[in-house]
Amino acid sequence: MSKQEAPEYKGRLREITAVLRKHGITRGVTPEKLRLILEDLGPTYIKLGQIMSMHSDILPKRYCEELMRLRSEVAPMPFVEVARVLEDAYGVSWDVIFQKIEETPLGAASIAQVHRAVLQDGSQVVIKVQRRGIYETMARDIALLKKAVRLLPPVSLKGMVDLDMVLDELWSVTRE
Repeated sequence: MSKQEAPEYKGRLREITAVLRKHGITRGVTPEKLRLILEDLGPTYIKLGQIMSMHSDILPKRYCEELMRLRSEVAPMPFVEVARVLEDAYGVSWDVIFQKIEETPLGAASIAQVHRAVLQDGSQVVIKVQRRGIYETMARDIALLKKAVRLLPPVSLKGMVDLDMVLDELWSVTRE
């Protein structure tokens, strides 16, 4: 880890610790608590939860059912954030390009959300707006998870599943 990465990783580790403390991780993890923790940890962990929801071969069914909610109930970004992302991308206020953007998204996911919009020439379009800093956040989180995997004892989940491969696949899918 470079000297530049260290503060960024330490800051994220503090955030993760705060989320785990907030949810009382030492008192056990119910299916709902696991989902809430993953939501609070952000896009990388939501994506992991979505993947885990499809693995009743590894997790009990009630956990998989609760994690399925991460596939359909991701909280959307507030419209103010959507406007900021668009302005950063285009270098001008969104209303220079669009007559209108519906504030309520058609759908929201861990990485992006979709809105109906009307261009200045009257064309109706659908726009996909990525969450701010999503790739940097996910790259950092995946790097931290890879470091954590190396610390796992051999007699653990690590022996049943190639966690490095899972994290590589997660990053590959995210970039696509």
